[in-house]
Amino acid sequence: MGTMQENTMARDKMNYHGERIAWIDIYKGLAICLVVIGHATGLFNLYIYQFHMAAFFFISGYAPPRRRNRNVVRTLWDKFYTLMLPYITVFLLMLIIEGMLNNLSLYGYFFPGNFSYIGFGNSIKQLFLYGNCYAWWMGGAWFVVELFAIEILHSVLVSLSNKSTFIYLALVGIVYYTGYYFIHRAAYIRIGPIYNDLAFIGLAFYSMGFLARQTRLLDRLTDTFTKKCFMCSLSISILYIFANVIPTTVDYPSRSFNDPVIDLLIGLNGCFFIFFVAKAVEKVRYLENIFACLGKNTLGVVFFHFQFFKLGGFLLYFLNIIPFSDISNLLPAYEAGTKWWWLFAVISLAASVAEWKMLTAIKGIRFFFGAERKFWGDIYMKISERNIKIYENK
Repeated sequence: MGTMQENTMARDKMNYHGERIAWIDIYKGLAICLVVIGHATGLFNLYIYQFHMAAFFFISGYAPPRRRNRNVVRTLWDKFYTLMLPYITVFLLMLIIEGMLNNLSLYGYFFPGNFSYIGFGNSIKQLFLYGNCYAWWMGGAWFVVELFAIEILHSVLVSLSNKSTFIYLALVGIVYYTGYYFIHRAAYIRIGPIYNDLAFIGLAFYSMGFLARQTRLLDRLTDTFTKKCFMCSLSISILYIFANVIPTTVDYPSRSFNDPVIDLLIGLNGCFFIFFVAKAVEKVRYLENIFACLGKNTLGVVFFHFQFFKLGGFLLYFLNIIPFSDISNLLPAYEAGTKWWWLFAVISLAASVAEWKMLTAIKGIRFFFGAERKFWGDIYMKISERNIKIYENK
C-alpha cells in the first residue's frame, strides 16, 4: 500500500480523467443559481452579468478528455441527443401547455398581454424558420441551442488545427472577433434557431475551458496557499471594479456587448471566481450536496425556472403581498423581485429539479429528454460498424 499522499495523488489523477469531478458539478450548480437569481431580480446584475454565460460556456469546454477525442460526426450525433432533442421535446411540451391554457381561457393569467399565443403550428414555424421562440417559459433556454452550435464548431476547429494549440487558438480568435464584427454591424446570421454571432463569441470561453483542462491551469493557479489568496483577491477586485468603478455587463440575448478584450477579461475572471467558490463549497458537506445536485440537473433548471417563478408569485399573492396582476409577468415584478428574490429563486430551483428528475425517470419518455445516452451511443456504434462492413465489402 502507498502513502496517504500517494493515494490522494492517485485519486486526484483518477478524478481528473474520470466521468465526474465534484467541484465541476458544484460549479455548474453555483452558475445556474446565479442565472436564476439574475432573472428573479436586478439587484446583483452588475456582478452576475459580467460572467454568468461565460461561466457556463467555460465549464462546458472543461470536459473529460475522452469526450474531446470525438470527431465532428460523433459530436453532432451525441450533442443533438443531449442538447437539441431535449430542447425540442421541452419546446413542444411548453406549446401544449400554452395551448391548453389558451383553450381554457387561462392564458392571460400566466402571460402578459404582449406575450401572445400564436398557435402550435405557427410557433414551430417561427422557431425553425426564423429563430423566434414562442414557448415563453423557455426564455432562458437559448443557451442550450448556442451550446450545441459551439460544440460542433469546436470539434471542427480541433480537426482543422491538426492538434496544434497555436493554430486552434488562432482560429478561435478569428471566430471570436468575427462574432463581434457581426454584433457591431447588427448582421445576425442564423441557421434555424441558432444565431452564429452568439455561438462565435461563446466559443472563446468554451475554448478557454478546453485549454484550461488540457494544461491543468486551474490546478496550477491554486496549488499553493499563497497563489490561492492572490488569485482569489485579484478576482474579487476585478469583479468590484467592473461593477462599481467601471460598470460593465454582458447580455447575450439582447446583444449587449462591449470591447471584446474587456468582455473576455471579465468573463474569464468570473469563471475563475466561481471556481474558487466551488472549491470552497466542496469542503462543506451539505452545501456540496445541494449545489452538486443542482449542477447535475442544470438542463432542467435552464428549461423550467421561468415556469416556476409562477409558484413564488402565487404564494406571495395568497399571502396578500403582491396583487394578482403581478402573476402574469414572465419574470417577477420589480418590487417583488427586489424584496423576495430569494424566495423566487429557491422555489424555482427546487421545483425545476423535481420536474426534470420526474420526466427523466419515466421510461416511456425519458429517451426524448436525453436520458438514454448509452442506448443512443450504441446506435451510433452499430451504424458505424455497418458502414465499415459495407465499405470493406466494396
